[in-house]
Amino acid sequence: MDFDLFLTEPRWRVLEIIANCPSSPAEIAAQLNTSLAYVSQQLRLLEAANLVTKQRTKSVEKGRARVVYSLTQENAYIGSLIKGFAFKKKIKLSNYHKAILKIWSLENPQTHEPASRAYNSLLPHLKEIEAIFLVPNSAHAKPSIAVVSSSRKLKPLVESIERELKPLSSELVSIKLLTKEEFAKRFSLAKLIPLHDPNCLLGELKGGELKSER
Repeated sequence: MDFDLFLTEPRWRVLEIIANCPSSPAEIAAQLNTSLAYVSQQLRLLEAANLVTKQRTKSVEKGRARVVYSLTQENAYIGSLIKGFAFKKKIKLSNYHKAILKIWSLENPQTHEPASRAYNSLLPHLKEIEAIFLVPNSAHAKPSIAVVSSSRKLKPLVESIERELKPLSSELVSIKLLTKEEFAKRFSLAKLIPLHDPNCLLGELKGGELKSER
């Protein structure tokens, strides 16, 4: 399959909508301000390419979607122009890939290395961590990494990571260790990017759409 065909309009817009939230053909058509027939045609092509899959919902209420489309699997399509090493490649994403790509989404490239190093330092300790969130920079604060854990054993590690971050960039990325309660008070309304959130803490804080497993 030539994946390039799906990185151009309009199929990319359909994929983008589905990636953000599984959607029905009618919902996609409304967002694109186009006809249901046109969206259905694009969805058939994407389904034939095994990029999306359809599922029937349990809801039978009038006006509610009965069929929604979601991604078949999570992929990244990377193109790189490095001297002596140019390539394009589709990659099936692991949790690690997804976290690094989210870090690379930060606008200032100087923050990418310190944030990536901080995340890599936390990886061996994931069993003790409830969640890790990337907090993008704002007009009032630099980018930060919020580590949610009730384990105080992580405090020396987080302090060590903070010291290591300082010489890497003038646009420092801070790191904070917080309990779940502290995190909820400080960041519940922020535009958080989950790097590690196995129990859907972010969904719980946003209003209970998703519940943590106990």
